[in-house]
Amino acid sequence: MKELFRREGMSNGLCWSHFFIRPICPHRPYCLLALILETEGTLGTNNSAIKNKFLTIPILLGVIIVTENQSLFSSTWNNASEEDVSYTRFSILALLAAILGVASFLIFITPWFFFLNAFGILLSFLAIRSICKAEGGLTGLQFAQFGLCGSIVSLTAVAILLPAYQYGVRVEADRFFRIWFDALQNNNIPLAKELTSPYWTRPATDKPEEWWKKQYENKFSHKSIHSYTEDKLIRVLLALGDKAKISYYKTLLVMTGGETDTVVTLYAVSFPNDNGKTETFFVKMIGKRSFPSGDVKSAGWALGGIPTLVVPDELKTTAKIQEN
Repeated sequence: MKELFRREGMSNGLCWSHFFIRPICPHRPYCLLALILETEGTLGTNNSAIKNKFLTIPILLGVIIVTENQSLFSSTWNNASEEDVSYTRFSILALLAAILGVASFLIFITPWFFFLNAFGILLSFLAIRSICKAEGGLTGLQFAQFGLCGSIVSLTAVAILLPAYQYGVRVEADRFFRIWFDALQNNNIPLAKELTSPYWTRPATDKPEEWWKKQYENKFSHKSIHSYTEDKLIRVLLALGDKAKISYYKTLLVMTGGETDTVVTLYAVSFPNDNGKTETFFVKMIGKRSFPSGDVKSAGWALGGIPTLVVPDELKTTAKIQEN
């Protein structure tokens, strides 16, 4: 076989196995396989001999590799020389961390997506840890770092922006609630009544005479306004007028996200009694900020029903202690 390769112009130190076996098996199994093939005789020109020769390659190669306890897919070869060939794998954890890092920005739509940030941060740390422990056997460190940054940045931004947004919504709700109190103190029942309707369906109340006329012409509207004015809280506020002092007490709920923002607030209403002493009762206000379908730029407020008289929980506890 060496003579055949010499006739083909190849050097004395090369054999045909350099071209077919070496790219697959670059270390000691290659040398043993080449030795076996060369001891079988020359390559010859017979087609059947060539065919039989090549059919023995997979079998011999498998036997040698199993015998040597090696694998074609191993990252390194034992007892290898300077020709060692190694490879690295891409970290699946790093890929998942990068995907969650991008998906974590869904938290700006609703805070319920915060679990994406939590999983993103967890997977990023696990990926970075596994890549560092692999000592070059794993790649994807940049993906893991990107996922970590994305998850932390989106979570931090929401942690700062959400309270600021909720504060702005609460301030808007306070202004809206005071419009309702002022309307009743000024005996403006049409305005106070219509504040319970969405603003895009709210009729004009700048002409009270016309508004009252429409209410009496429609039997359903007439019944509705009658029940509204018979409400105990409405009657008290109308009777007190300017004597009532409205004070903000506390916010029970601020819910934002989606198409509607909801605010629940307690107000303290103080007034002087017949003896000159100040009495106080509390009013629970529910406001909803929404917008008409297809018009997200024109949000407005409406009352979530008629406000109610309540007693704060802390005052209930104080009253029970005094009774005991």
